[in-house]
Amino acid sequence: MFSSSRLKWFALLAAVGVNLAVTADARADVILWNDEQVTVSSAITDTLILYDESRAFVVPGGSVPSLYAYNSGTLNVLGGSVGWPPHAYNSSRVTMSDGTISSLHAYDSSTVDVSGGTISGYLRGYTSSAVDISGGSVEHVELDDASRVSISGGATFTLTAYDSNAVEMSGGSVGLLQILGDTTLDIWGGRIDNGLHSYSSSVVTFTVKDFRLGGGLALDGDRLLGTGILSGQWADGTERWAIDIATNDGAGIFVSVVGTADANGDGVVDDADASILGAYWQTSTGATWRHGDFNA
Repeated sequence: MFSSSRLKWFALLAAVGVNLAVTADARADVILWNDEQVTVSSAITDTLILYDESRAFVVPGGSVPSLYAYNSGTLNVLGGSVGWPPHAYNSSRVTMSDGTISSLHAYDSSTVDVSGGTISGYLRGYTSSAVDISGGSVEHVELDDASRVSISGGATFTLTAYDSNAVEMSGGSVGLLQILGDTTLDIWGGRIDNGLHSYSSSVVTFTVKDFRLGGGLALDGDRLLGTGILSGQWADGTERWAIDIATNDGAGIFVSVVGTADANGDGVVDDADASILGAYWQTSTGATWRHGDFNA
C-alpha cells in the first residue's frame, strides 16, 4: 500500500513536471490533484482517481484496473490496458490512440476521443457528453440524455442512441445503428453494414451526390418512405454505398442531394427531370431538390 509520505513524494515530483512511473508494487488508490500527472508503464492493482487538471498516461506495458476522472482530469491511453469501466465526469477527458479499454462511461460534459486501440465492451455517453471516433474499434456505443457522437473513421459494431442525442457520421463504419426518441442522425460518409433502424420521433438526413431507391422505398418530396436498400454516392464523390433501411418508424428519413439535377433519383438527367423543374417553376416557398430546386 502507498504510505501517505510516499503519496506526498509522488505529488511533489508531479508538481515540478516529473512523470511518475507507477510500478507493479502499487497496492492502493492513486489520487492525483491540481496539475499532477502520472505515467503507468506496468501493472497497478487498485483504482486511479483524477481531480482538477491532473493527467494520467497509460503506455505500452501499463495496466490500470479501474479509473475515475473528475473536474478537468485527463486520461490518455497510448497503449496498455484499462480494466473495469473507467468513468469520466464533469469536464474530464479521455483520449485513446492505442491499447485496450474494457468499457467506458462518460457523463456530464466529459469528452471522449478514440483514434485507435480497442474498446471491447460498451462506450456509454450520458448527460451531454461528447464522443468522437476517428479510428480504432468500439464494440458498442450507447448514448442517452442529450449526448453527441461524431464518427469519421474506425469500426463501431453497434450504435444505439436514445432521447435527444445527436449522431454525425462522415466516415468509418457502423454495423447496426438504432436511433430513438428525439435523436438526430446526419450522415454524409461511411458505411452502415447491418441496417439502420429509426424509431419514434428520430430524424435522419442523408447528404448525397446521387442515390438509388431499392424495392420497398419511395419518396414523398425529400422524405424517404418504406424500407429497403438505399444506395448511392456521398456528396464528396469519394465513395459509393448501400444501406439497408430496416426500420422507418421515426419522424422522417430525408435525402438531401447536392451537385446534380437528377430530380427523380433514377440516375439519369433527362427530360423527366426537366419536366419536374418545369412543373414547379417559379415556386417561391417550400420547394426542395425533388421539386427542381437544385440549390435548396
